[in-house]
Amino acid sequence: MADRIVDGVSYSTIAGAYADVQSDEWIILRINISNEFLNLNKNFVGIKSDNGSYWDRTDNSNLITISSGLTQLFKIQDIELRKSAGNGHTIQLVNGNLGVGAKFEFRRIYFNRQHTGNQECLRLGDSNGTDTFIVDRCRFVSNSGSYGIFFLNFTDADSYTITNCIIEGSDAGFEGIRCTESTTNTMGVVYNCTIVGCNKGLNISHRGSFINNLLANNTDDITFGGSSNIADITYSAFEQADEALGATNLCSNQGTAITSTDEFVDEGSDDYHLKSTADCKDAGTNTGATPDYDGVSRPQGSAYDIGAYEYEVNGDINALLFATNF
Repeated sequence: MADRIVDGVSYSTIAGAYADVQSDEWIILRINISNEFLNLNKNFVGIKSDNGSYWDRTDNSNLITISSGLTQLFKIQDIELRKSAGNGHTIQLVNGNLGVGAKFEFRRIYFNRQHTGNQECLRLGDSNGTDTFIVDRCRFVSNSGSYGIFFLNFTDADSYTITNCIIEGSDAGFEGIRCTESTTNTMGVVYNCTIVGCNKGLNISHRGSFINNLLANNTDDITFGGSSNIADITYSAFEQADEALGATNLCSNQGTAITSTDEFVDEGSDDYHLKSTADCKDAGTNTGATPDYDGVSRPQGSAYDIGAYEYEVNGDINALLFATNF
């Protein structure tokens, strides 16, 4: 498979590489890019970086818009996507733009929103059915008053899987993951995520499985909307929740909540690895979400840990590379 290299020599812009890219090829970013926009409409294409280069946008437009014509597979991975100024989504799928059976994979992406606009890091909406979205080992950091991940208008046949992600909010209006659907049967799962510092950690209004998630220092860790029996929440740790959490008609299988206070190695430095004394260590269940955010296999102890990081049995060395690892 040939790769299209954006290095200032082969290609100086992502748009130039994307114009030439063919099915089963990667666009590889090796220089920092600013204020480029892509409207994705090619199948079986991927975008990534192999040297830590980032892609930034500083105006009021999206970084990436997912357009009509995508009916198969598209991948984005191992890259930092910035919005250092201006409004606009980092990645947006406009409602109804996909063909039936499309699949998207977002892996090891650092969504870095440094401004105070009110748009989402990852906004996905579709109504055509049987589309699949995978979000794995991504980090969402935002000063924005909107959402880290926003799913909306999915049909009963659409599905999404969010695993081993870290979502950090530093704005009073920021929500970690919001799932707002026109149906209560969307097949969604959120496994082994760590969500901190948000107004609402999980905002749920449809059926789905939310397992092994660690929610701490949010105004409301979990809030509900919609009809009855909308969520299966088990083996999750949270400190705050609205009054609906205890209502059995809104939570089909709540499980046991545990206190997540003082779980992290150094929350002040954004290090959300688990301490050796953490309540979340060996307190989860087998979700199949392995490896963890750092690439550590699960389980390391007697059971899966809760959250995006698996505590490494071989001592407190698990803080290495947390700041730069995708």
